[in-house]
Amino acid sequence: MVETRKLAVPYTTIFICQLPKATQEIIEKDCISYASEKGINLEWDHEAHRLKALTGRFCDIEEIYNFTQLEFCEPGEDIIAYKESISRTITLELPDEDFRRLCKKAGEAGLKISALLENFVQDLVGGTRTNGSDERMHANDWFDRCWFGMEFNHSFLQHLVEWGGLENAIDIWDTLELYKDEENPDEEILEEIREMEEELKDMFDEYKSWHKDATDSFEEEMANVVEWYRDVKSIEERSKNAEMCKMV
Repeated sequence: MVETRKLAVPYTTIFICQLPKATQEIIEKDCISYASEKGINLEWDHEAHRLKALTGRFCDIEEIYNFTQLEFCEPGEDIIAYKESISRTITLELPDEDFRRLCKKAGEAGLKISALLENFVQDLVGGTRTNGSDERMHANDWFDRCWFGMEFNHSFLQHLVEWGGLENAIDIWDTLELYKDEENPDEEILEEIREMEEELKDMFDEYKSWHKDATDSFEEEMANVVEWYRDVKSIEERSKNAEMCKMV
């Protein structure tokens, strides 16, 4: 969930169905995001033709915003804030000729370049606004046929992403890097270092047991993991900073 959310809610006891349609859609997406993070299955109300969570009052679902700063606003203001909250700033490296071809391709569809790329990404990851099952299938066929998606292309990063443990591995790595600055660590810290190193080693050994043909060392693989993770966080931070600048 996001850190802050603007919603056009005049009072918390209002029925969600009485809110502006755009506000209802934002709340629905937040419910889905919350359920995904918590591993909760959302119930569908067949009579109301919507999520059961959206058939009551706003105060009934406020718990999804327990760790989000809520700001109530006028209708329409929440739409602008929501669009800004889901904006991402990603840099593409494209030669001039490829960029012109991309512009032409987007123009042929009457789309902005960002809209064209967003549509493809939605199909590729099975997002909330895909163009259909066939489109999702073909986007993933493209991914699987590219060199980076083929089965023989393995990495520790791929293993951590697919099987979980990425955040934990990064946390351990960062803590170990901090401990390197300790001039005279006591026995308790040394023991903690040994335990964390063993945990990371177990993760890497598990990866190696699955992919015996992998040749890169633990240090090389972890450098790749850290670089990838830092790039993702950098994108998130740039997007957050851009949103904050617009609020000032």
